Order: sequence, then C-alpha cells, then structure tokens
Amino acid sequence: MTTELTGLENLAEAWRNYDQFDHAHADERWKYFSYARTQCPMPFSDVYDGQYHVTRYEDVRFVNEHPELFSSAVPSCTNQQGVALPPLDADPPLQQEYRRILNPYLSRSYLLKYADRIREIANDTIDGWIDRGECEFISEFAMPFSSGVLATVVFDETDPERVSRSEERRVGKECRSR
Repeated sequence: MTTELTGLENLAEAWRNYDQFDHAHADERWKYFSYARTQCPMPFSDVYDGQYHVTRYEDVRFVNEHPELFSSAVPSCTNQQGVALPPLDADPPLQQEYRRILNPYLSRSYLLKYADRIREIANDTIDGWIDRGECEFISEFAMPFSSGVLATVVFDETDPERVSRSEERRVGKECRSR
C-alpha cells in the first residue's frame, strides 16, 4: 500500500501506518523522516502494537541515556518475529552483561582474523543486487551482511542454510508480511 504524500496532513496521517519493514514505504522513507524532524520529532505509528519513532539526534541520545524512562525490552517487532536481538532489545543491567560477553568478539584485533571472510560476505551480499545498480541499503545490505558476519564471527556457523535462515529472521520477513 503506497500512500501519496503531498501535504502535511497526509504525512501526519500516514505516520499512523508507517512500517519501517514494509518495502512499500522504502521509497517514501525520507519524506516521512523529513516531515517528522521538522513537524513532529517523535511520531507515533500503530504498526506492531504501536511505537514511537525518534528522529532527531538529541532525542535519540536522550532516549538512550534514560533506560528508566524508555525501555528496549518492551514487546516490539523484534518479539513478534520470535527472535531476540540482545543487547539491542535488553535494558540495563542485562544489556550490560550481554555487551560484556559480546565485546571481545567485536574488537578490531579479533575481527582482523576474519577479514577475508567478512570481505567475502560483503561481496556475496552485494552480488545479490549489483546488476540492478541500486539497493535498499537496510534490507538488502546492512541486515544480511551483519547477520552473515555475526553468524560467522560470533557463532562460528558455517552451514549456509542455517546462516540463510538466520538472515531471513533478522531481516524481518515475518514483520514485513503482517
């Protein structure tokens, strides 16, 4: 469902149905966020049982610095997918424990051991859309690339079928199909 976004009233109303995982909204994403940053910096969407979209740096920083006010652990699209994404969907002190466990795997010295494989994952991901000359960056590069790297580096997973299933869950096929 693509909405014609011409006037401010249409943008304000369109935010009620905005779904960051819906490819139909991808072409209009920057219109939504441009409107939000200037007219309504924390618009509300009814999608996935309701959520606010924080659109300005200062507000994002405030939200991240006040977990007692803004929880990452509340039910969200992540939970509807059935895939937890710690530490992203955890609040302190649990979030800090996940970070403590994961940080060694994300250090430069550790990742250098996987540089060739990471480069290969990036190239394989790009091969999926390079002939088109463009991509939707989040769903066609960032998500599958990060999933592939995490599966390889953190979980030492080499089975391509399992990695592919992980990527599908991480990218959010279930959320987009709602």
